[in-house]
Amino acid sequence: MKCEIIQDLIPTYCEGVCSEETKILVEAHIQECAACRQEIEAYQEIETMDLPTIDEKKPFKKIIKGYQKKLFLLCLAFLMIFLLFETRITSELMKLRFLSYVTRHYAQYDLEMTSFSYDDPQVRSFGIDNGYYTASFQSKNKQEKDIAFQVYTDGFIFSIKDSYEHQINQKWNTHDRLINAYGEDVKKAFLRQADFALLDASASLACISDYFDKNLAEHLKLNQEYDKSIDSILPINIMLTLHATETNIENIQAYTQNIVNILHSLDFSPLRLSLRLETAKQSYRIDNIDCTKDIVAQELILE
Repeated sequence: MKCEIIQDLIPTYCEGVCSEETKILVEAHIQECAACRQEIEAYQEIETMDLPTIDEKKPFKKIIKGYQKKLFLLCLAFLMIFLLFETRITSELMKLRFLSYVTRHYAQYDLEMTSFSYDDPQVRSFGIDNGYYTASFQSKNKQEKDIAFQVYTDGFIFSIKDSYEHQINQKWNTHDRLINAYGEDVKKAFLRQADFALLDASASLACISDYFDKNLAEHLKLNQEYDKSIDSILPINIMLTLHATETNIENIQAYTQNIVNILHSLDFSPLRLSLRLETAKQSYRIDNIDCTKDIVAQELILE
């Protein structure tokens, strides 16, 4: 067989992909032809050589890897900044949102933010993942004594609500201010009574809040001036804490009647009276004394 044909078959022979008949022909030829045998040996040497490979992607991999590292470090830096300043940044944003909220909804007032706070649910156990932001607003106009309310996030940070309806429309600000002033008025008056050693005095509403909302709020006016005659509009309970003697305790009905008489003489007409009496031996309390009825006829229970 001609050498040219055998040389064409060398690649398939050396790679082992030729037929069995071709293999027999090539091997028979190279037994007699030294030139073709040398061609095969040379081809096989090339096949077994460890030639260097060129990884065309390697330079690009280095570039991409470098950018990935820089991107990771940049993200890490932003994360650290966010963790360090997240509360402050969020708080400042919430302040702006609250200010925008009251400007949109209550433009009729000249309001100022008097306080701002955040309650962490993990500490306060509110059960809300993102806690509560709360801000207090009040009117800058000193004549608008009762224009004050809270703005807050309601569980979800993007939901903003306020207490305007309860505090202003339902007159609870007015109620609180007048009742507190009434209690202070009673305290000042009793401190001037030589027969009693007053420790403290306060006043509260002598009815449930629903009753006030339905029956009493309409009788109050926003920003109305205080006068002790409000006890003719509001059912008031006075709480007095006094130093007492064992003799006072033994004659508790006469002692209590004397207190009620003094209140009436000072133009205070509360509906109820509660006493906290501190003696040298122990403390006593009496609740829900009806000031509109004869004290002597009432059963006063010392607790």
